[in-house]
Amino acid sequence: MGLDLENKIVDICENLILTKEGSVFATYEILPQVVSIVSDKKKEKLKSANKELMISLKSYVDFAIATLPYPKDLYTKYSDLSQKLSVDTQDMGYSVLNGSLAYLEEKAELSDDRHFLCVPLKSMAISSDLKEVVKTSIDTVATTFVEILQIDNNVYEGWHHRYEKQRLELEKNLASVNYRRLAKEETEFVNRFFYLQTTDVDVEAEKRLVSASIDNLGDKDIDFEGINNLVFYDEDLKLYVAYLPVAYKPENASYLHTLEKVQTVGFPVASFTLGKFAKTKGLPFNNIRTKARFARGRLKGSQEEAEQADSVSKKSVGQSKFLVEKIEEKIDDGIPMIRYLQTFIVSDRDKAVFQEKIALLMDAMKDIHVKLSRATPYQLYLFGKNRFGQLLDSDDKNFIQPVEVGAFAEDLFFTERKVGQDTGFYLGMIDNETKSWHSRFEEAIQSSNKPVFVNLFEANEDVDGKDTSNPHIQVSGDTGNGKSFLVSQLHFYASLLDCKTLYIDPKCEKRFWYERYLKELERTDSYPELQDYIRSLHFVTLDHTKASNAGVLDPLVFLDVSEAKDLIVSMISEFRSLDGKERFEKALLHEIKVFAAKRAEGQKVGTLSVFKELQRSSDEQIKDMADLLVEEVQDSVLSLIFSEGQNPTVDLTQRNTIIEIKGLDLPASENADLSKQNQKAMAIFYALGNFCIRFGENDYSEKTLEVFDEAWTFNMTSYGRGLIDKIKRVGRSQNNFLIFVSQEITDSDKADDESTAFGTYFCFHNDNVSSAKKVLKRLKISETEESLDWFNNLTQGQCLFKDTFGRVERITVHGLFPHINELFKTVREKDKEVA
Repeated sequence: MGLDLENKIVDICENLILTKEGSVFATYEILPQVVSIVSDKKKEKLKSANKELMISLKSYVDFAIATLPYPKDLYTKYSDLSQKLSVDTQDMGYSVLNGSLAYLEEKAELSDDRHFLCVPLKSMAISSDLKEVVKTSIDTVATTFVEILQIDNNVYEGWHHRYEKQRLELEKNLASVNYRRLAKEETEFVNRFFYLQTTDVDVEAEKRLVSASIDNLGDKDIDFEGINNLVFYDEDLKLYVAYLPVAYKPENASYLHTLEKVQTVGFPVASFTLGKFAKTKGLPFNNIRTKARFARGRLKGSQEEAEQADSVSKKSVGQSKFLVEKIEEKIDDGIPMIRYLQTFIVSDRDKAVFQEKIALLMDAMKDIHVKLSRATPYQLYLFGKNRFGQLLDSDDKNFIQPVEVGAFAEDLFFTERKVGQDTGFYLGMIDNETKSWHSRFEEAIQSSNKPVFVNLFEANEDVDGKDTSNPHIQVSGDTGNGKSFLVSQLHFYASLLDCKTLYIDPKCEKRFWYERYLKELERTDSYPELQDYIRSLHFVTLDHTKASNAGVLDPLVFLDVSEAKDLIVSMISEFRSLDGKERFEKALLHEIKVFAAKRAEGQKVGTLSVFKELQRSSDEQIKDMADLLVEEVQDSVLSLIFSEGQNPTVDLTQRNTIIEIKGLDLPASENADLSKQNQKAMAIFYALGNFCIRFGENDYSEKTLEVFDEAWTFNMTSYGRGLIDKIKRVGRSQNNFLIFVSQEITDSDKADDESTAFGTYFCFHNDNVSSAKKVLKRLKISETEESLDWFNNLTQGQCLFKDTFGRVERITVHGLFPHINELFKTVREKDKEVA
């Protein structure tokens, strides 16, 4: 077996590669399909597309497919995000971005897998005329002439024109996949990467190197260390590189998904598949029928010898004979057959880590019954073969896999795992498993190298590929699984951006922890940027025992008369039935109009003023009902929504506002029998909902976000369900975003068109027997045993995340900064007593 290590590429024009032998190859990036572990239907569709692609390439005979782990450009993405930070919390924003950037660059080996296809076009005819040789660049003499004679013009100029037609014809055959022509510098870097094999590289510097001279493309010192490992040298730095070819694949290739399995190992792995369509006629080389017949004859002889020796034939001999016979059957049926060499490439600068990566990858492949060879004697040979511009030939006998085209597509090429936004705050990691981590969420984070980034406001921006522009977010799941932590983190990240946020905290948790932690930070003189952030927040505690809070949510104070009328009637109906009291309701609506006019003239009046006016009525029914309402308001939580207009409403102009309501007795569940205090709490919720609408509509030019904890409470009444609908309708046209926090994903099923009511979902575990099925249905994931396990095995800190692109993944939420996580605690009963 000859070694061919020299770089044969002499020129590159756009996506075309010219070699010294005069062969021309066209290279394309294949844009991947995002496929989660449990997306069975999507996988089958993609495999069909890949099979169609391969059949369309049969006439070209040879091909190469490469998946290369490019460095993830985090700095550029974070730099772009930093431009969106709000000035008042900028120091906190930079601290978060710098901290997460340092973690991701130092603690995790991150990459973006890029997928490429290389197909040879027709080779040039070699000319015996030296001038033609130089002109067409098919001889190494061309390079010598340029060097000796110092010819400034490019002797290869114009060679690519004669291949334009072939390239266009080839591209017609690529219609089954989403392909992209590479630009010249991209093609140069792809080919340079085969000599780099690491994410620890300066991409721009390498591009400049190859652009300066094509001879620099293969400029790399490579050594064999201890006759075990290839070592790539970059000045004084060593990079250990291993080429691990596939030595065995199971007989049944169905659902093998080799390339998908590689993506779950938690570190970058390059793959290279060099293939050739097998001929069924002609001489033995590449004539798969002839080879099959020779092999069958040898295997038949082995079985006969075993029988004559009165021994049991080895199972492997029988299996091999069966497979060879199957190959002949497929040839007779006209099924295209492929011979290919598939290699996985692992690297690291630390030798111990390098060896561990090799072991982990080989073990992962064993899980799907694929055997990789360490192939120590063949490392230089494999290095030579794993480059574009190479072909399988008669000398290539080791590690070659013969397979039909459909089985080849079962490897599941051209996929990626992804969820969230390209540019956003670091939220956590995609989970590589369907099993349970049993609350060891730290291990789940460490085992993944696929980070998740989030910027909720991107839902309302023009980004290619979005499945929806719906800006609203639902977070569901049982208490204690990390739901509140995620909601707090989403709010925190949003509050650092140039927008306005409103957090409705009916459980009175936020202010307690923020102010308590601020005192500790001040005492220790630590994290000044976090201190400034906490001070920048506008906390509002609605306490009905304080006169200054009377009427801060009074409909007559912050709503127009038409909106106020419906709201006031609905609030009263929640704790006092108006059935049979038509005369009172008519009088009430009339006086609301009268007092709204007074309010417009500048008089300090409110809804309680209306009740007191109705107390003067000569109609006993009206008077009695008014007396009852005035009595109900006195010294109760209702004084927050019914007042005489002496206080202004909650300030709508503050950038980040957190509202909590003391003394609010919420129902225990949606099916609970409501107490009188529960009913009053519902009335308060109605006012809060309308306040959210006004907050979102206040300035259309601003991005606004409302977080409504315990939002399921709205679903208990028809008015509440309609109110949530109104909040959502503010939505995209007003740049308004709602985070709807509940326990069940079906908590949002009570209003119209809820199947499309939210653009983003975070679904934590729920113990309800039917929750898994409901969640999968809402997220449009096929219900299978695997997908049910995927959800049911969610552990603490994990959820299913569906983004606005329609992508769904199981993620592990990462609280990267312990000092910030202190803000996200929830109040325990003993803390309430202390407070």
